[in-house]
Parts: sequence; C-alpha cells; structure tokens
Amino acid sequence: MFSTKISELRQLAEDLSPDDISPDDRQELRAILKLLNKTPSSNTDAGERAAAIFEHVDLYETQASSRTHVDFFATLATGASRKSLAAREDEAFKRLFGGYWGFNQNWAHTLRPISPELTNWVRVCQESDRNNGNLLYTEQVLANLATAQSGNEFVGYVLRTIQILKFIIAWTNLDSQPGGKAWKTEHIDEAFAQAYPDLFARRAVLGNQSNEYRKLTANIEAKRKRYHSGHSKIITARKELLRLYRVFGPAVLLDRAWDTVDTTRRTHKPTNHSRDFSALLKIVCDECPLYKGKIPDGIDSNIDVRVPIMYFLDNTISLYQIILNLASEPVAVYVYKFIIANPPDCPEGIDLAWDNIDFNNV
Repeated sequence: MFSTKISELRQLAEDLSPDDISPDDRQELRAILKLLNKTPSSNTDAGERAAAIFEHVDLYETQASSRTHVDFFATLATGASRKSLAAREDEAFKRLFGGYWGFNQNWAHTLRPISPELTNWVRVCQESDRNNGNLLYTEQVLANLATAQSGNEFVGYVLRTIQILKFIIAWTNLDSQPGGKAWKTEHIDEAFAQAYPDLFARRAVLGNQSNEYRKLTANIEAKRKRYHSGHSKIITARKELLRLYRVFGPAVLLDRAWDTVDTTRRTHKPTNHSRDFSALLKIVCDECPLYKGKIPDGIDSNIDVRVPIMYFLDNTISLYQIILNLASEPVAVYVYKFIIANPPDCPEGIDLAWDNIDFNNV
C-alpha cells in the first residue's frame, strides 16, 4: 500500500539527528535523502494524491458498501467546472472504488427522466399543448429536456469506450506477433493517407522531378510526422484506459469521466489530463487496496481480493439495466457480452463469468 506521503518521509529523514542512527547507517541515510531530493515533483504529487484516494477508500469501506442512483446522475453532469483537472481526476478515481446495487436498484424508475420515450419531440410538443398553463408541468419538462441528451451521450460513451478497448487489446497483441510493429506503421500511414486524400491526389498528377512535387512531398512528410505524433498520444491514452479497465472493469464504463475522447473539440483529440495523471494512474492500479469486508460464500477467504472485484457483479448488472432502459435489450446484451469476454484481472479461484444470470429477476 502506497500510504506514506513522500513529503512526510523526506521530512522524517531530515528530522533525524546523528544520535538517532548508528554510524553505519548514516551513509545509507544520505543516499536515501539524495534519492528523495531527485524525485520528480510530479511523482511526489502523484504519491500524495494516491494516498488521499486510498484513505477515502478505507473510509468508504467502513461507512458504506454501495453507491446510489444519485451518484450515477452526478457522473452525467457535463459543462464547465471550476474544479481543477487534478481535483476532478481524484474524484473520478474515488468513484471507481464504489459499486451499485445491481440487484436492488430500480433503474427503470430512476432513469425515467432521461429515457428515450421522453425525448420524442412530437410527444413533447403534444403534451405541452395539452398542459398549456400548467407551470408544474412546464418545470418538469424543462428538467427532463435538460438531462435528456445526457442519456444518449452516456450510451454513446459506453459503446465508444468498448470499441476503443477492443482496438487497443488487438493493437497491443500485435507486439508479440511477427511483423506486428511493421503492420502498425503501415496502418498509421494508411490512416494518414485517408485523412489527406487531396494532397496525395494532387501529388499523383505531378511529375516527380518538378519543384511543386518536391514542395508538396515535403509538406506531406511534415504532416505525416505530426500525424504519427498525434496518433501516438491517442494510443497512450487508450493504453491507460485499458490498464484502468483491467483493474476496475465495468466501473470504468459507468463513468464518463474516463472518456479518452474530448468530445467538446471537433478534432476529437485525447482528453486533457493533469501533469501527473499517468504517474497517479500507475500507483492506483499497482497499489489498488484489498477488500476488507466480509468475503462472500464460495470465495476462499485466504485469497487477497482487490476492492473493485467485489463490486464487479453489482456494476455489471447495473450497467446492463442502465443500457437496457436508455437503449434496448440487444445493446445491453452486447455490452454484457463484452464485459464477460473481457473481465478485469483477478486472482485464481474467483469466477467472474456469470453466464447464467437471469436479468429478468435482477
């Protein structure tokens, strides 16, 4: 557990007097202090942020065992925020450690304000005419319309994220295949050519000895390098998403905070993150706390189980119910099958593939 803040460790070492340690340990202490002083500030910040997140998990485990529909609606909120990137990321990490009551939550009732049936614009107009002058009804319509789009956006986020995970799983597997790296380069070059068809079409009709041809080729090469650089950033963001998913599973799909695509920009570049986000993600995933509650029947109590694994079933069923109500049964089944085919990492002895779940009774 990464529970000691680096700054506190440094202060503790600096407060030690020569009388507190033996002469043989003084040289080792100097080496430790030298190493601490060289630690990049981003890693220091990431360590302190991780410690605060883990402290929240400990508190959460002792005070509550599940999240509610109120928490879910909070994740749908969009728009500008006065909070810093780091603060928003920390809140999102804390949410990952919670689980929804998949068996008990009445998602159909909960999601009614943002269900597709209330975004039928013809019906909205007809109901408005019938309730003309009813201010209470008007207030309800305003509230519904304000959140209607968020339901569609959430379904889009889930499906988009599943496609990204499928892509990066296949992309990563190419590293171990003969010719895989060469294929990746060819893939990026082909995608680049498809992104700039006019440039290649213009060059194709020019003689390769002309000055215009050479200038256009230089322009294409400069754009190609920028394209490769941008693609590399996208791949990095997708790899981080996969790393997160392998620890937290469906909890990632339940929170739009983990969208790797910044949909507010037309370029759909990777979402911006704080300076030490990558270092923080590594600590949270590597040092993910163990579950301290009662281990359910059927699981060996001697097995160390990470907190997210204990919420896997609840989160999977809740996600199924949410997509069922916001989209349709085929879409919900599609999402469920992806999760079961790609479960998060967990110790041997725990079976996460519950293929016989009767969703009609959850």
